[in-house]
Amino acid sequence: MRLLGKPRLKAIDSTDKDVCVWISAWVTELCNANWRDEESLFDAFPKAVSSDGVLYTFSVCGKDSLLIKIAVHFDRGIAVINEVVYK
Repeated sequence: MRLLGKPRLKAIDSTDKDVCVWISAWVTELCNANWRDEESLFDAFPKAVSSDGVLYTFSVCGKDSLLIKIAVHFDRGIAVINEVVYK
């Protein structure tokens, strides 16, 4: 997948070491992924939440207070970071 919007992650990647490690692994996984459908995304990230088959939410380090929201266009091989939520 081509991951767009990585600069948005700078808002949270310095919060603590565990978050930095998680984000680095998450970005690597997405960039190396070849997801063709929602099922393959959920195989890699079973705790991801889908809102409409295009928008997905990932909780960073399992924290509900730290979320990354992306749009995934499986047919184009593109994922776009839409929002980073830090409550």
